[in-house]
Amino acid sequence: MLLPDGPSSPAALLCLGLPPVVVLGCCWSAKSTERADTTAAALSCLAAGASQVVGGLWAIDDELAGRLLADTYDRHLRRGVPLPQALRQAHLALPPDLRPRAAGLAFIGRG
Repeated sequence: MLLPDGPSSPAALLCLGLPPVVVLGCCWSAKSTERADTTAAALSCLAAGASQVVGGLWAIDDELAGRLLADTYDRHLRRGVPLPQALRQAHLALPPDLRPRAAGLAFIGRG
């Protein structure tokens, strides 16, 4: 699902029927000092019914984010590991030199 750019995006989320888990696939979607509406997007997802949101705290390389999320889904969630622990386990499985660059993907919500 693609959302329009700009401050109206978080408000639009309040009108959607969201699944329990939402992954916001864009940088700064969980927090931004530059764009206040990005923080609101993660919070709007929670207010609209999602119980868990994964979003970006800063710019993260697309390939690295894809690798981290694929590992989260394929190696951990499929085995029944809860999302917060699955994301952490996938992060810790990365080579040590990549971990700081991938730390910008954050979990928000009820674990």
